[in-house]
Amino acid sequence: MESMTGKWRGSDQQRTDDPLLKIIDRHEKMLGMLKKFTIAAAALLLSACSTVTASYEPPTPSTDPGDWSRVIDLPMDPVWEALVDHVSGTYFAIDNFEKASGLMTLSFGASNVGDFVDGGTWDFKQTQGQVGATGEVRQRLVFNGNYAEFLELYRSGDLSGRMNLFVREVGEATTEVKVRARYVVESLGESGGSVIRSSWAFDTGGSDTLAIANPTRGAGPTRTMCPTHLAERSILNAVEALAADG
Repeated sequence: MESMTGKWRGSDQQRTDDPLLKIIDRHEKMLGMLKKFTIAAAALLLSACSTVTASYEPPTPSTDPGDWSRVIDLPMDPVWEALVDHVSGTYFAIDNFEKASGLMTLSFGASNVGDFVDGGTWDFKQTQGQVGATGEVRQRLVFNGNYAEFLELYRSGDLSGRMNLFVREVGEATTEVKVRARYVVESLGESGGSVIRSSWAFDTGGSDTLAIANPTRGAGPTRTMCPTHLAERSILNAVEALAADG
């Protein structure tokens, strides 16, 4: 008969009756369970790990007044009519307008956040599984471009805002149109297993910088947002063209 650690340890009856063999059986079962648990835990840990590299370059806000103000060589009436005609056919919602004061208030939202907001240049590479704020698993993620667009695509980024348009005569046949908007960008992220909501608020010609919870290593601790002024320019260009055609 071999030792208790050998291949043969006696008959089934002996194993049932021998207290030492019972202890060895329980020990072997525990070792088997521990081995399975260790393998499963290692696989889970491996699937959760990922290699991430990133770099970030903040945007430079525009200081050109032509992005939000325009002087049109026409009286106020045709300019105002052109403004109403244009805005009525766009994604802007008219909240209020009063010709006597030359003020129009709009609200807006956009699914293509990157067209209206410059979040800087974001170079991001993740080479293994990622669970986003929505619970979606991504096997691999590579992005290089506008950080605002990245938030929309991968962090539930959303844009909303309000816009004031001012129209006033500055001469006998000259009218000034100014556009001032308030932008709000919100996104969802994760930190320590919790969902974190980030929010930037900024005006035409301005910007907002936010410290990020658990920032990606190598990309700095802050992210900056500013307008591209596409919304402002689109209104000014259209009004100028319509007023001239009228």
